[in-house]
Amino acid sequence: MTRKHGRKRQKKFLYRANKKLKEERFGHILDKDTYEYFLRIAETLKLDNSDEEKGVLAENVLRETQGKEGDFTSHPLSARVLEGILPWASWNDLSRLRDAFAEKRHWAKNGCQAHVQESLIKDAGQRAQNGNEEKEECLEYIRQKSMFYLNNLEEQILEVNLNHLTRTCLEVCSGIMQEKGTSKQLSPLLPDVVKEYLSRFKKWHQFSGTYKEEVVSGLLQVVLRSASKCCPKACAAFINILIDNCLLNDYVKETQENTFFDNISRNSLLETMIEVSNAEVYEKIYTSFLKGGIKDLAKGKNSNFIIAKLLRSCPGKIQLEPIFEEMGTNYQAFMEYPQVLVALSEACLKCGIKQGDLIKNTKTTLSCDIQNGDQTFVKCLLWMTSPDKLDLKSQTSIHGSMILQNMLTFKKPIKIVEGLLGLNFDELKIIAEDPKGSRIFDAFVLSNSVGEKSRDRLINKFNDAYIDLAMTKFGSRVFDALWSKSSGKQREAIMKNMTRRILSNQYGSKIATMIDLNTYLTDRKNWNPKNKQ
Repeated sequence: MTRKHGRKRQKKFLYRANKKLKEERFGHILDKDTYEYFLRIAETLKLDNSDEEKGVLAENVLRETQGKEGDFTSHPLSARVLEGILPWASWNDLSRLRDAFAEKRHWAKNGCQAHVQESLIKDAGQRAQNGNEEKEECLEYIRQKSMFYLNNLEEQILEVNLNHLTRTCLEVCSGIMQEKGTSKQLSPLLPDVVKEYLSRFKKWHQFSGTYKEEVVSGLLQVVLRSASKCCPKACAAFINILIDNCLLNDYVKETQENTFFDNISRNSLLETMIEVSNAEVYEKIYTSFLKGGIKDLAKGKNSNFIIAKLLRSCPGKIQLEPIFEEMGTNYQAFMEYPQVLVALSEACLKCGIKQGDLIKNTKTTLSCDIQNGDQTFVKCLLWMTSPDKLDLKSQTSIHGSMILQNMLTFKKPIKIVEGLLGLNFDELKIIAEDPKGSRIFDAFVLSNSVGEKSRDRLINKFNDAYIDLAMTKFGSRVFDALWSKSSGKQREAIMKNMTRRILSNQYGSKIATMIDLNTYLTDRKNWNPKNKQ
């Protein structure tokens, strides 16, 4: 979840909590005064207070809940507050909260308590990752909880709360759980625990009848992702067990009725198996379930995601060639699910083959023949339509933009480069100020396959429009990208058209700071274009 989505959820939660206060709907656990107390704490937590202030707040809340942890973790508002204070509370102060969950059955069916328990495990993992002084105690706590769920695996696998807690333990032990708002890869904390889970699943064959149920499939996916990081060889062996003992049996039964790919939970599991597989297992999955049916599956409502994952996870040229051939030379059938075409362009980029063929086939798909020219093809691809239906005032396609970005990074993107450079000024400006189109210029200036002369031509084409670009949200992004690759001479040409007008605009003012417009206008001799990033 992104920070933006997290803030939205928090805002909605507080709105609902305030509404319940006005309606005096507190539930049977909290009285009005206690409800108001926790609501004030929840409001305070969203403020940008210092860590020290939040630490004091956490200490006060834990003191307030002493002896009543079971009650306060059962109410949505107080439970949310307790989750929120965890990062700022001391490990010792949290001991009473951890002890409240010593007995499984006390909270197994309570969603609020399960969420607090999940947050405690994540918090312990984060402290261990950060190397805090209580690291060893945190690791012992995570190990204890993980082994508890492992020992009760058979009876709890279908219980939603316990199933999700088991997943959390695996994610923390393996390090596949990322920090909020970052893409930072974490190190495995307890890889031996992950191996024990995998060993238990290998020996436990009863899941062959339940593997396609949503909660079981979800747990198996986490097991696979965790094992692929901690013990890849054992993970490959487990995927083979899943194929031979579960999926193949159902595939044989359901293939005649053409219903095998109707089960979304099984499809999600198959996607994960593809994602974490090595080349040998990847080939086995392809030949066992997908070979010969790529074209039909790629245009299926439920199955197109599997083909997209197959393409994105393709390990090499040998595996991509037969899949590419199966998809044919005209992709019109896949236009309803264009993420498949995005994945195909990613696979061609990754494996370094069939790049020219992909461009040619995409032209055929969009009915862009030689007479239309490369400029028309670029526009048709960005709008994902044919020349006769092209309308630059209509909405662009995010999938078309992503395909163009990948094509610009191909070994020989000459047709895409010339197509972009062949567009007139107004067309380029429309694309630059579009949220999806603006990304194309990032790919253009960053691609190692685009020559310096081509970049210079693009930078120069905007000479009369930089002030307009600077004053729009996405145009300012393009300004930034082009400025970063421009020479001192080109920057001087850009500055000649810049005025104080951009200072009154929220996007323009940021650009003005970046290019040091004030110095340029007041003391041009001391303005150095080479120093501006």
